[in-house]
Amino acid sequence: MLLKLPNNHSYLKYILQQLAQVVTANTIVLAAAKAKDINKNVLALFTEHLGPANASLAVKKCRVISCTPNVQANETAPIGFPLRWPLENSNYTVVNHANVFSREKLDQGARFFLQHLPSLQDGQTVVDLGCGNGVLSLQLLAQSKDINLICTDESYMAVESAKQTLSENLPHETARCLFVADDCLSLQGDKTADYVLCNPPFHQQHAVTSHIASQMFYDAKRVLKQGGKLRIVANRHLGYADTLKRMFGNCRQLAADAKFIILEVIKRS
Repeated sequence: MLLKLPNNHSYLKYILQQLAQVVTANTIVLAAAKAKDINKNVLALFTEHLGPANASLAVKKCRVISCTPNVQANETAPIGFPLRWPLENSNYTVVNHANVFSREKLDQGARFFLQHLPSLQDGQTVVDLGCGNGVLSLQLLAQSKDINLICTDESYMAVESAKQTLSENLPHETARCLFVADDCLSLQGDKTADYVLCNPPFHQQHAVTSHIASQMFYDAKRVLKQGGKLRIVANRHLGYADTLKRMFGNCRQLAADAKFIILEVIKRS
């Protein structure tokens, strides 16, 4: 088994737990990563969930972990994912698979966004772009049960998390929901949505980048109907207001705190 180590240790734990169910006593597991990303904690994860592991010396700033599966110990080891945690100030439970943002609690941006969700009209189509675990969609569906809701994310684990979050909390309302793994909104038709909500990421692994958010905004503009609206939450320092104003010709700030802002634009003719 050859593996390139993920940066997310929770995801690595999940992978090792999955591997433990299929390896044999003769399986050889080799995992590679940059030398700086292989430490005692990583080796401890291998040992705990798969079997004894050791790391090679560095070659061109990379190392290889060799692991010998402990088959007898792994036969009955439980899978620890997905995680479930209570959503604050509610009776809901959020479901998080291993490689989904904010695995164990509500992140600050989503918490602020939940205080400034739009009032929706019956029959409107709403897109939760970059839905993650579905916490925004959960609140939207709870307060506006006659909308058509599309939860989309590039991560299959995120889409499945959102699907389980909504299904376990509002099982009778999910008939109006569509769950789609997508590159931004590439699969969504032009002028098909009344509202797009987005908490755009500004990191890709270790890199700080704005190109993902920009693609989300461009796709939202294409997908929105005339008069449709895009509402986002963002860190104040990112300068998205100027970006949105150039794209849409308008942008207004709806709310702000010490760290985050809520911005909204309208697609005009």
